[in-house]
Amino acid sequence: MTTTVTLHSGARTIGGVCVSVEHAGAKAVLDFGSPYVPEAQVFDGRVEPRQRTWVADSIRLGLFPRVDGVYAAEDLGIGGVGGIGGVGDTGGLVPAERSTTETAVFVSTLYLDHMAAIGAVSDRVPVFLGPAARQIELAMETCGLGVRSRRSGYESFEFDRPVRVGAIEVLPITSYTDGFGSCSFLVTTPDGTVHWTGNLTIDGFDTGNALAEADLLRERGLDLLFCDATRFSFADELNRAAGPAGLVRPTLAPPPGAPTTAELDDLLARTIAECRGLAVVNVYQRELASIRKLLAYAARAGRTVLFEPDAAHVVRQCLGLKPSVYLPDSARLAAPAGRPEWLARLLAECRVVAKAEVAADPRRFLVQNSYANILELLSLPSAGGVYIHLDGEPVGPYDPAWDNMTRILDRAGFALARFDYNDVVGHAFPGAVKYYVDRADPKVLAPCHCTRPELLTAARARQFLPTDGLAFSLTDL
Repeated sequence: MTTTVTLHSGARTIGGVCVSVEHAGAKAVLDFGSPYVPEAQVFDGRVEPRQRTWVADSIRLGLFPRVDGVYAAEDLGIGGVGGIGGVGDTGGLVPAERSTTETAVFVSTLYLDHMAAIGAVSDRVPVFLGPAARQIELAMETCGLGVRSRRSGYESFEFDRPVRVGAIEVLPITSYTDGFGSCSFLVTTPDGTVHWTGNLTIDGFDTGNALAEADLLRERGLDLLFCDATRFSFADELNRAAGPAGLVRPTLAPPPGAPTTAELDDLLARTIAECRGLAVVNVYQRELASIRKLLAYAARAGRTVLFEPDAAHVVRQCLGLKPSVYLPDSARLAAPAGRPEWLARLLAECRVVAKAEVAADPRRFLVQNSYANILELLSLPSAGGVYIHLDGEPVGPYDPAWDNMTRILDRAGFALARFDYNDVVGHAFPGAVKYYVDRADPKVLAPCHCTRPELLTAARARQFLPTDGLAFSLTDL
């Protein structure tokens, strides 16, 4: 039997990469998220997901990957369950109950474009996350911040220790261990090797990890490399990275003017310390590395961080702290008799700081504020205040909600300070990607996680540009 590789999604989108490697009745699925395409998002906050058919709807809308043997029959609408007409509505997908293939799903990072669909996977199929990522996701699902899930739980892998799925070996290779931890996946079958970089990070503290990974791939004699080429999507990035001939040069040096992680850390600490009024932060709540920074920099500036209950629950569960809590005016948090167990326990064990106390001395506090509760700013003192956008939602000016956020900030009177760590750490600069690829020296390079994958080439590897849904034999490359 030969090894079949399929790029189910992510060929020409930023995010949403889903790759499966199948051999001799076993299949390893690498990442199971949803691409970030703001203009194509159906659930815009006004359209509500249907209760019984949300899995099938998401597949049909292109939000979840189309992979055989992963979803439950009832979720695919087979037999008319949930009012769906039949299997044809979900593209003829084989449900988990009818699949004879041993299947497992592996998640490289806790960002939604890599794992938004894991809650839709049948309990018959194990879903593996890193240990910290598993803990965070379960805590977030408890309080309603996680992915919508039909599952009873997730499995955990250990970094740099292989997991076997039939004749397939999947090795999670550490990318970085801070926050929730991220990894890449090296898949080995009797026919050869396939690697998926996940989010390729080559900056500061994790440069050594990326280079060690590239060296390992070269030593193993890598056959096929699916490589994160996000930064090749943007013309300005390529112009900054181009050499005299207009080509991107392989280099670990950041492009001129690009900030480093250390420089962003210093600026964030100074922004919090030098704020003359209330500091407010919109942080990506899955990223505990950012939350640790906020706690440290706020303490250094003499400020107490006040977390909304959802984020406070994650901090309490995953960092072992008892954070101070700010209660937004939210219907689901208002009635003590109707509070869920996690919230009742949180409020019983943690200090709740009232708005009046914040208003009395705003320089003592740093308030975490999610976009859903942004109207809280209208009740908070804004004189000398700053709104720190730290990779939270909306994610950037290309998101339709960004303009709405800035309008509300203007009305509330808060200055905006944007810190895009994900732009620096989350994806390597074009020159660094080229350096990594050439150092790994694969036989075949398949750029993905990018709108212009054809722009990433290698010194020696043959470029291969698969389309979404294309299945091919590893031995035929």
